[in-house]
Amino acid sequence: MTEQASNPDQTPGSTARKAERGGTRGRETPDPIPDRVPDRCVHEFVSQKAEEQPDAVAITSRHGILSYRELELRGRELAKQLRAFGVGPESVVGLYVRRSMASVVGAFGILKSGGAYLPLDPSDPENRSAFMLEDAGVSVVVTERSLLEKVPRSGRKIITLDCTGEIADSDSGATILESPASVDSHHLAYVIYTSGSTGTPKGVEVTHANLRNLVSWHQSAFQVTPRDRATHLARVGFDAAVWEIWPYLAAGASLHVVDDAILNDPVHCKPGSLPRASRFHLCRHPSRNDC
Repeated sequence: MTEQASNPDQTPGSTARKAERGGTRGRETPDPIPDRVPDRCVHEFVSQKAEEQPDAVAITSRHGILSYRELELRGRELAKQLRAFGVGPESVVGLYVRRSMASVVGAFGILKSGGAYLPLDPSDPENRSAFMLEDAGVSVVVTERSLLEKVPRSGRKIITLDCTGEIADSDSGATILESPASVDSHHLAYVIYTSGSTGTPKGVEVTHANLRNLVSWHQSAFQVTPRDRATHLARVGFDAAVWEIWPYLAAGASLHVVDDAILNDPVHCKPGSLPRASRFHLCRHPSRNDC
């Protein structure tokens, strides 16, 4: 992947681990808030919340409600399946899904497997998705049942999720591995690609340390608590989705996946269409009308 310039003085989480895949990597971006951030990965904080508050609501969508216990179990099952495919630290797994309950479970399961997720938007041109999968060296893709025919396969292993994030089907016939992956803060958490509007899309590698810094900063800046509710509005291939998901799940708050019908017609976004909360975090992203 193309190497990106690093600036340690940027807002926590805005810089990423940059290196050409397969080549030598540079120094880790310094941790700007070392005294406040435990040396743990973000998905481990989510799993901790599943132990502390198993029946609390983790995700809501038009498909139903997922508790922290259910999120943990589905993420764990997906992680086992991925490890059966050989996924582990520094492996990049394609996440070819729409914004949904399944997309959150998919990203969580990939992180638990030790791998890094590459979010792919099904609404993007097929040649863009195919390029990113090839460029990132992806051999395993997690998708949803309704998108199975659209996935650029090219010999890749496929795991299919249903709309609530449960495994619906898998190419694997291998033994499921129970042992957890050993991941540290220097390993990749996810890979995000630029739009490519000025040329070839460029992949930026983000480590667990980078993600942890972003989450900690966001939680502190917005005083996130387990009583809060947040909206998930961004497309999966848009980096803003990271801001919408992990600071809230890592704090034990609830995430509401906003339905496309509401997202595309905000007039219908009535109080009754969103879950009740002590505070509701609505992340608004610029549109063409704002320009």
